[in-house]
Amino acid sequence: MAIEVSQQELEAKQDVELRVMAFARGIIASPEYQPFMQTNGDLAKNQETGDLLRKYQLKTAEVQRKGFDAASLDELKALRVRVKSNETLTAFYNTQAALVALLKQTNDRISEKIGQQFAQARQGGCC
Repeated sequence: MAIEVSQQELEAKQDVELRVMAFARGIIASPEYQPFMQTNGDLAKNQETGDLLRKYQLKTAEVQRKGFDAASLDELKALRVRVKSNETLTAFYNTQAALVALLKQTNDRISEKIGQQFAQARQGGCC
């Protein structure tokens, strides 16, 4: 059973694809994107900083999972101080926040144009 697609539907699909590509190029060309990619690359190249971040994330998850005890909290606080004083991580978090702010603005604009919430936090899946 073949599904026929009208010329109008085909043109509409192509138009949407072109607009999505233009949108993606706009994000990539934004002043927020390149600094984020640079700091993300810097983070990926810096094994010591990556290890620090992983330790902090693991300790945070452990404390949340097992509960709070004085030793774990002290260790978590010490790791947090090291994370916050790390230049690579600070730059990464700052550029990440700027990119997220841009993406939230674009989401708001798209939502406004289509008359419904475009991107929503979901618990897995698309629908």
